[in-house]
Amino acid sequence: MTRKIPVKTREKSTYINYFIKGGEFCRNMEDCLKKRDFDTAALCGIHGVISLLDALLVFNFGYVSSSANHEDAVKLMSGLINLPEVKHQQKHMLEVIKQKNNVEYLDCLATEKQALAIKKNTIRFYAWVEKQLPKK
Repeated sequence: MTRKIPVKTREKSTYINYFIKGGEFCRNMEDCLKKRDFDTAALCGIHGVISLLDALLVFNFGYVSSSANHEDAVKLMSGLINLPEVKHQQKHMLEVIKQKNNVEYLDCLATEKQALAIKKNTIRFYAWVEKQLPKK
């Protein structure tokens, strides 16, 4: 038996706020990489994909994940099966989300290689999400 992932309802029109946040995180990720602030760049990428996923979930379903485990939010993407490439995009999301605990909570610093890998997946996910949402 699979457990139900807890969610919080949101007004569907607020998806744009999550998308804007995701874009801000992505821009800040780029700025931090230029400054060689790899931990901050990695965290901006991580929080960017979380906000972008929230934008998709709110737009399509009117909810966000309220689970403490961010991988649960990625599982909620399976409900978006009608969107092109959803399985492929889940892979990009998981690659980024799996880095969250290492980057945010462990006593080691993110490397340039880690930050660039997060950037690559974040930028790909951003581009895909942007295609799935109405133009504003």
